[in-house]
Formats: sequence, C-alpha cells, structure tokens
Amino acid sequence: MQQALLQIHFARDHFARGAAVLPWAYAITRRLVIDVSRRRAREDLRADPTHGAEDVSSAAAPDEALHRKRSEAAVRRELLALPPALREAFELVKVEGLSVAESAEVLGITRAMVKIRAHRATVALRKAELRWERARPTVLGGDPHPVGERKAPP
Repeated sequence: MQQALLQIHFARDHFARGAAVLPWAYAITRRLVIDVSRRRAREDLRADPTHGAEDVSSAAAPDEALHRKRSEAAVRRELLALPPALREAFELVKVEGLSVAESAEVLGITRAMVKIRAHRATVALRKAELRWERARPTVLGGDPHPVGERKAPP
C-alpha cells in the first residue's frame, strides 16, 4: 500500500487534470502488483535449487509434460497476440481477479464492454487451444509412427 501511494505521489505530474483519479490510481497499483509478482517469481526460482526436479513416481509421462509446457507456451503467445483492449480486459477479470465493475473503472470503459472484451478474448484463447490440441501428435493414442518418423501417404 505504501509503495502504491508513493508511486502515485511520484506520478502526480503525469495526471491529467479533470480526469478520474481512481482509474489512474488503479492502473499504477496494477502495474506495481504485476512487477512485484514477477520479482517474487524470479526470486523463488533462484532460491529453490530443486525447481524443475519432480518426483519420478508422481511425474507425468515425459511426452505429456512436454505437451503441457508447449500448450501453455502456445496459449501465452496467443494471449500476447490478442489486441491490447481484449488482452487487458481478460487479464484484469480472469487473471487478476478484479470484478467487472473494477475493471471497467480501471480501463475507463463500460461494464458491458469489459464483459464483451473478456468474453472475446476467452473465445479466441479457447479456439487457439483447440487448434493446438488438434495439431498434437497422437503418439499416446496408438500412432504407429512417432512424431519424427511419420511416413508420407502412398
């Protein structure tokens, strides 16, 4: 809280007179929360030497783990490829857990527009996930030719 108030104080010269204060303050606070969470994630990775080492008995099959990592990366790429308006609404509502009303205030748009943008982003990400699932090699499903050894049809 102190850091947010301090950042608001330092950024007061950039505030547009007559504009709503709350969305401006939420935006500054939102960026701080994102920065802190990223910093903590990096610190956790540095502090945990066993990160990435999984218990063999509870670990998924290597090809499943690889597929999961690739699909997560694909969804992240798709999220970044979304138009900024859709991505921001999605992140505020679905990732950061803000209410539609709070997100509308932060973005300076109506509640209905937040719902529409978040929904469109969700639909786009689901379509991307389906495309990724369809493109997944079916080695586990009994495909006789592993990924690198597919034979051309006669």
